[in-house]
Amino acid sequence: MNIREAAGALLRAFLMISYLSGLFLIFRDCLPYAAHRLRTGRRLGKGVKKESRLPRWAQAPARLASAALGKEIAPESVLGTLIFAFFAVFLLSCRSFKPFASLMYSLLLCALPFALLKLRLEDLRSRGSREGIALVTELNRQYRMQNRSIFRALETAASFEGDFPICRKQVYLLILRLRTASGSREIRKACEDFSYALGTVWGSMLATCVRVSAEKGSDVSEGLADIADQLKAANRRAEERKRLNSEAGRMTMYMVPILYIGTMAAAVSYLEMSPAELARNQFLNPEGLMLFLLIILLFMFNTAILRLIERTRLDL
Repeated sequence: MNIREAAGALLRAFLMISYLSGLFLIFRDCLPYAAHRLRTGRRLGKGVKKESRLPRWAQAPARLASAALGKEIAPESVLGTLIFAFFAVFLLSCRSFKPFASLMYSLLLCALPFALLKLRLEDLRSRGSREGIALVTELNRQYRMQNRSIFRALETAASFEGDFPICRKQVYLLILRLRTASGSREIRKACEDFSYALGTVWGSMLATCVRVSAEKGSDVSEGLADIADQLKAANRRAEERKRLNSEAGRMTMYMVPILYIGTMAAAVSYLEMSPAELARNQFLNPEGLMLFLLIILLFMFNTAILRLIERTRLDL
Protein backbone atom coordinates (compact mmCIF):
# COMPACT_ATOMS: atom_id res chain seq x y z
CA MET A 1 0.00 0.00 0.00
CA ASN A 2 1.52 3.33 -1.05
CA ILE A 3 1.28 6.62 0.82
CA ARG A 4 -1.63 7.90 -1.30
CA GLU A 5 -3.80 4.84 -0.64
CA ALA A 6 -2.97 4.93 3.05
CA ALA A 7 -3.91 8.63 3.23
CA GLY A 8 -7.19 7.91 1.43
CA ALA A 9 -8.03 5.10 3.86
CA LEU A 10 -7.24 7.33 6.85
CA LEU A 11 -9.40 10.11 5.40
CA ARG A 12 -12.38 7.76 4.89
CA ALA A 13 -11.97 6.38 8.41
CA PHE A 14 -11.83 9.91 9.83
CA LEU A 15 -14.97 10.93 7.92
CA MET A 16 -16.82 7.81 9.07
CA ILE A 17 -15.85 8.40 12.73
CA SER A 18 -16.89 12.05 12.44
CA TYR A 19 -20.19 11.01 10.86
CA LEU A 20 -21.00 8.50 13.62
CA SER A 21 -19.96 10.97 16.33
CA GLY A 22 -22.17 13.65 14.82
CA LEU A 23 -25.14 11.28 14.68
CA PHE A 24 -24.64 10.42 18.33
CA LEU A 25 -24.43 14.07 19.36
CA ILE A 26 -27.52 15.02 17.36
CA PHE A 27 -29.72 12.16 18.57
CA ARG A 28 -28.27 11.75 22.07
CA ASP A 29 -31.34 13.31 23.70
CA CYS A 30 -33.72 11.39 21.42
CA LEU A 31 -32.40 7.90 22.14
CA PRO A 32 -34.09 7.48 25.57
CA TYR A 33 -37.36 8.74 24.14
CA ALA A 34 -37.12 6.37 21.17
CA ALA A 35 -36.38 3.43 23.48
CA HIS A 36 -39.37 4.36 25.62
CA ARG A 37 -41.60 4.48 22.56
CA LEU A 38 -40.42 1.05 21.47
CA ARG A 39 -41.20 -0.39 24.90
CA THR A 40 -44.61 1.12 25.37
CA GLY A 41 -45.87 0.94 21.77
CA ARG A 42 -48.43 3.25 20.32
CA ARG A 43 -50.66 5.20 22.66
CA LEU A 44 -53.53 7.04 21.04
CA GLY A 45 -55.34 8.74 23.86
CA LYS A 46 -52.95 8.48 26.80
CA GLY A 47 -50.00 10.51 27.93
CA VAL A 48 -48.54 13.65 26.50
CA LYS A 49 -46.68 13.71 23.25
CA LYS A 50 -43.15 15.02 23.59
CA GLU A 51 -42.57 18.10 21.48
CA SER A 52 -39.70 17.93 19.03
CA ARG A 53 -36.65 20.02 19.92
CA LEU A 54 -35.62 20.39 16.30
CA PRO A 55 -35.93 23.83 14.66
CA ARG A 56 -38.81 24.50 12.30
CA TRP A 57 -36.73 24.17 9.13
CA ALA A 58 -35.53 20.70 10.24
CA GLN A 59 -39.13 19.58 10.77
CA ALA A 60 -40.18 20.61 7.24
CA PRO A 61 -39.20 17.27 5.58
CA ALA A 62 -41.23 15.30 8.15
CA ARG A 63 -44.17 17.66 7.67
CA LEU A 64 -44.04 17.08 3.92
CA ALA A 65 -43.79 13.29 4.35
CA SER A 66 -46.67 13.20 6.83
CA ALA A 67 -48.91 15.25 4.55
CA ALA A 68 -48.04 13.22 1.44
CA LEU A 69 -48.29 9.77 3.08
CA GLY A 70 -51.19 10.55 5.42
CA LYS A 71 -49.60 9.27 8.63
CA GLU A 72 -47.61 10.65 11.54
CA ILE A 73 -43.84 10.57 11.00
CA ALA A 74 -41.33 11.71 13.63
CA PRO A 75 -39.07 14.57 12.46
CA GLU A 76 -36.07 12.91 14.10
CA SER A 77 -36.56 9.74 12.05
CA VAL A 78 -36.75 11.64 8.76
CA LEU A 79 -33.75 13.82 9.57
CA GLY A 80 -31.69 10.86 10.78
CA THR A 81 -32.47 8.84 7.65
CA LEU A 82 -31.63 11.84 5.47
CA ILE A 83 -28.27 12.43 7.17
CA PHE A 84 -27.37 8.74 7.06
CA ALA A 85 -28.25 8.49 3.33
CA PHE A 86 -26.29 11.65 2.53
CA PHE A 87 -23.07 10.56 4.19
CA ALA A 88 -23.38 6.97 2.99
CA VAL A 89 -23.71 8.06 -0.63
CA PHE A 90 -20.98 10.68 -0.19
CA LEU A 91 -18.45 8.21 1.22
CA LEU A 92 -19.24 5.60 -1.41
CA SER A 93 -19.06 8.05 -4.30
CA CYS A 94 -15.76 9.52 -3.05
CA ARG A 95 -14.08 6.30 -4.18
CA SER A 96 -15.07 6.95 -7.80
CA PHE A 97 -15.61 10.72 -8.13
CA LYS A 98 -14.10 13.95 -6.95
CA PRO A 99 -15.37 15.41 -3.63
CA PHE A 100 -17.41 18.16 -5.29
CA ALA A 101 -19.08 15.70 -7.68
CA SER A 102 -19.74 13.32 -4.78
CA LEU A 103 -21.33 16.17 -2.82
CA MET A 104 -23.63 17.03 -5.75
CA TYR A 105 -24.64 13.39 -6.25
CA SER A 106 -25.41 13.04 -2.53
CA LEU A 107 -27.55 16.18 -2.48
CA LEU A 108 -29.45 15.14 -5.61
CA LEU A 109 -30.11 11.65 -4.29
CA CYS A 110 -31.37 12.98 -0.95
CA ALA A 111 -33.55 15.60 -2.66
CA LEU A 112 -35.15 13.12 -5.08
CA PRO A 113 -37.50 11.42 -2.55
CA PHE A 114 -38.76 14.80 -1.35
CA ALA A 115 -39.35 15.94 -4.90
CA LEU A 116 -41.48 12.84 -5.47
CA LEU A 117 -43.31 13.45 -2.18
CA LYS A 118 -43.96 17.06 -3.22
CA LEU A 119 -45.44 15.89 -6.53
CA ARG A 120 -47.63 13.40 -4.70
CA LEU A 121 -48.76 16.05 -2.24
CA GLU A 122 -49.69 18.47 -5.02
CA ASP A 123 -51.68 15.74 -6.75
CA LEU A 124 -53.48 14.92 -3.49
CA ARG A 125 -54.19 18.60 -2.91
CA SER A 126 -55.64 18.97 -6.39
CA ARG A 127 -57.92 15.94 -6.05
CA GLY A 128 -58.72 16.61 -2.39
CA SER A 129 -59.84 20.16 -3.12
CA ARG A 130 -62.87 18.68 -4.92
CA GLU A 131 -63.93 16.99 -1.68
CA GLY A 132 -64.32 20.23 0.24
CA ILE A 133 -68.09 20.54 -0.14
CA ALA A 134 -68.76 16.99 1.07
CA LEU A 135 -66.30 17.29 3.97
CA VAL A 136 -67.42 20.67 5.27
CA THR A 137 -71.12 19.89 4.85
CA GLU A 138 -70.82 16.61 6.75
CA LEU A 139 -68.65 18.17 9.46
CA ASN A 140 -71.16 21.01 9.94
CA ARG A 141 -74.02 18.52 10.17
CA GLN A 142 -72.21 16.37 12.73
CA TYR A 143 -71.12 19.47 14.66
CA ARG A 144 -74.76 20.46 15.16
CA MET A 145 -75.80 16.91 16.02
CA GLN A 146 -72.98 16.45 18.57
CA ASN A 147 -73.97 19.53 20.63
CA ARG A 148 -71.23 21.77 19.23
CA SER A 149 -68.41 19.36 20.18
CA ILE A 150 -65.74 19.65 17.49
CA PHE A 151 -63.89 16.53 18.70
CA ARG A 152 -66.92 14.24 18.45
CA ALA A 153 -67.91 15.93 15.18
CA LEU A 154 -64.51 15.18 13.64
CA GLU A 155 -64.59 11.54 14.78
CA THR A 156 -68.15 11.01 13.49
CA ALA A 157 -67.46 12.77 10.19
CA ALA A 158 -64.27 10.73 9.65
CA SER A 159 -66.18 7.46 10.18
CA PHE A 160 -68.96 8.57 7.83
CA GLU A 161 -68.83 6.95 4.40
CA GLY A 162 -68.85 10.25 2.54
CA ASP A 163 -67.33 11.22 -0.76
CA PHE A 164 -64.03 12.55 0.63
CA PRO A 165 -61.53 9.63 0.80
CA ILE A 166 -58.43 11.83 0.47
CA CYS A 167 -59.49 14.38 3.09
CA ARG A 168 -60.58 11.57 5.43
CA LYS A 169 -56.95 10.53 5.93
CA GLN A 170 -56.02 14.05 6.95
CA VAL A 171 -59.01 14.25 9.29
CA TYR A 172 -57.91 11.00 10.97
CA LEU A 173 -54.41 12.42 11.36
CA LEU A 174 -55.85 15.64 12.81
CA ILE A 175 -57.88 13.64 15.34
CA LEU A 176 -54.80 11.73 16.49
CA ARG A 177 -52.84 14.95 16.93
CA LEU A 178 -55.66 16.64 18.83
CA ARG A 179 -55.99 13.63 21.14
CA THR A 180 -52.35 13.87 22.19
CA ALA A 181 -52.27 17.68 22.33
CA SER A 182 -51.59 18.99 25.83
CA GLY A 183 -52.17 22.69 25.24
CA SER A 184 -53.19 25.40 22.83
CA ARG A 185 -49.74 25.45 21.21
CA GLU A 186 -49.97 21.82 20.10
CA ILE A 187 -53.60 22.29 19.03
CA ARG A 188 -52.50 25.21 16.87
CA LYS A 189 -49.67 23.15 15.33
CA ALA A 190 -52.02 20.24 14.58
CA CYS A 191 -54.42 22.60 12.79
CA GLU A 192 -51.55 24.24 10.88
CA ASP A 193 -50.37 20.82 9.67
CA PHE A 194 -53.94 19.99 8.63
CA SER A 195 -54.17 23.25 6.67
CA TYR A 196 -50.76 22.60 5.07
CA ALA A 197 -51.84 19.14 3.91
CA LEU A 198 -54.99 20.48 2.26
CA GLY A 199 -53.18 23.45 0.71
CA THR A 200 -56.32 25.51 0.00
CA VAL A 201 -57.94 28.66 1.32
CA TRP A 202 -61.01 26.76 2.45
CA GLY A 203 -58.73 24.26 4.21
CA SER A 204 -57.08 27.11 6.12
CA MET A 205 -60.50 28.51 7.08
CA LEU A 206 -61.66 25.07 8.20
CA ALA A 207 -58.51 24.57 10.29
CA THR A 208 -59.11 27.96 11.92
CA CYS A 209 -62.66 26.96 12.86
CA VAL A 210 -61.41 23.69 14.34
CA ARG A 211 -58.69 25.47 16.31
CA VAL A 212 -61.04 28.12 17.74
CA SER A 213 -63.58 25.50 18.76
CA ALA A 214 -60.96 23.16 20.24
CA GLU A 215 -59.15 25.89 22.18
CA LYS A 216 -62.02 28.05 23.42
CA GLY A 217 -65.12 25.91 22.88
CA SER A 218 -66.67 28.64 20.71
CA ASP A 219 -69.61 27.94 18.42
CA VAL A 220 -68.26 27.82 14.84
CA SER A 221 -71.39 26.47 13.11
CA GLU A 222 -71.88 29.76 11.24
CA GLY A 223 -68.28 29.69 10.05
CA LEU A 224 -68.64 26.12 8.78
CA ALA A 225 -71.89 27.01 7.01
CA ASP A 226 -70.24 30.04 5.40
CA ILE A 227 -67.34 27.90 4.13
CA ALA A 228 -69.82 25.41 2.64
CA ASP A 229 -71.76 28.20 0.88
CA GLN A 230 -68.57 29.69 -0.58
CA LEU A 231 -67.45 26.26 -1.78
CA LYS A 232 -70.76 25.69 -3.55
CA ALA A 233 -70.44 29.02 -5.34
CA ALA A 234 -66.83 28.21 -6.29
CA ASN A 235 -67.91 24.81 -7.55
CA ARG A 236 -70.48 26.39 -9.88
CA ARG A 237 -67.79 28.67 -11.33
CA ALA A 238 -65.40 25.73 -11.69
CA GLU A 239 -68.01 23.69 -13.56
CA GLU A 240 -68.51 26.52 -16.04
CA ARG A 241 -64.75 26.80 -16.61
CA LYS A 242 -64.54 23.04 -17.00
CA ARG A 243 -67.21 23.12 -19.70
CA LEU A 244 -65.35 25.79 -21.65
CA ASN A 245 -62.01 24.01 -21.26
CA SER A 246 -63.52 20.71 -22.37
CA GLU A 247 -64.57 22.33 -25.64
CA ALA A 248 -61.00 23.55 -26.20
CA GLY A 249 -59.71 20.09 -25.33
CA ARG A 250 -61.97 18.40 -27.86
CA MET A 251 -60.89 20.87 -30.53
CA THR A 252 -57.24 20.11 -29.81
CA MET A 253 -57.70 16.34 -29.70
CA TYR A 254 -59.72 16.06 -32.93
CA MET A 255 -58.93 19.11 -35.06
CA VAL A 256 -55.14 18.78 -35.06
CA PRO A 257 -55.09 15.20 -36.48
CA ILE A 258 -57.84 16.10 -38.96
CA LEU A 259 -55.91 19.18 -40.15
CA TYR A 260 -52.72 17.14 -40.54
CA ILE A 261 -54.46 14.42 -42.55
CA GLY A 262 -56.25 17.08 -44.63
CA THR A 263 -52.96 18.82 -45.37
CA MET A 264 -51.41 15.56 -46.51
CA ALA A 265 -54.44 14.83 -48.72
CA ALA A 266 -54.25 18.34 -50.22
CA ALA A 267 -50.55 17.84 -50.97
CA VAL A 268 -51.30 14.62 -52.84
CA SER A 269 -54.23 16.15 -54.76
CA TYR A 270 -52.96 19.63 -55.68
CA LEU A 271 -49.18 19.24 -55.72
CA GLU A 272 -49.40 16.01 -57.73
CA MET A 273 -47.19 14.11 -55.30
CA SER A 274 -47.51 10.38 -54.84
CA PRO A 275 -48.17 9.08 -51.30
CA ALA A 276 -44.82 7.28 -51.34
CA GLU A 277 -42.95 10.47 -52.28
CA LEU A 278 -44.86 12.43 -49.65
CA ALA A 279 -44.04 9.86 -46.95
CA ARG A 280 -40.39 9.87 -48.02
CA ASN A 281 -40.18 13.67 -47.81
CA GLN A 282 -41.94 13.66 -44.45
CA PHE A 283 -40.10 10.88 -42.63
CA LEU A 284 -36.83 10.28 -44.50
CA ASN A 285 -35.94 13.90 -45.13
CA PRO A 286 -34.29 15.66 -42.13
CA GLU A 287 -36.38 18.84 -42.47
CA GLY A 288 -39.61 16.90 -42.88
CA LEU A 289 -38.90 14.65 -39.91
CA MET A 290 -37.99 17.67 -37.76
CA LEU A 291 -41.29 19.39 -38.62
CA PHE A 292 -43.25 16.20 -37.90
CA LEU A 293 -41.59 15.81 -34.49
CA LEU A 294 -42.26 19.50 -33.79
CA ILE A 295 -45.96 18.95 -34.56
CA ILE A 296 -46.11 15.96 -32.20
CA LEU A 297 -44.26 17.88 -29.46
CA LEU A 298 -46.55 20.92 -29.67
CA PHE A 299 -49.63 18.68 -29.74
CA MET A 300 -48.54 16.87 -26.57
CA PHE A 301 -47.57 20.18 -24.93
CA ASN A 302 -50.99 21.71 -25.62
CA THR A 303 -52.74 18.58 -24.39
CA ALA A 304 -50.72 18.62 -21.16
CA ILE A 305 -51.54 22.29 -20.56
CA LEU A 306 -55.26 21.62 -21.03
CA ARG A 307 -55.09 18.68 -18.61
CA LEU A 308 -53.36 20.86 -16.03
CA ILE A 309 -55.99 23.55 -16.43
CA GLU A 310 -58.76 21.00 -15.98
CA ARG A 311 -57.14 19.70 -12.77
CA THR A 312 -56.80 23.03 -11.01
CA ARG A 313 -57.79 23.11 -7.36
CA LEU A 314 -61.29 23.97 -6.30
CA ASP A 315 -60.67 26.93 -4.04
CA LEU A 316 -62.29 30.13 -2.90
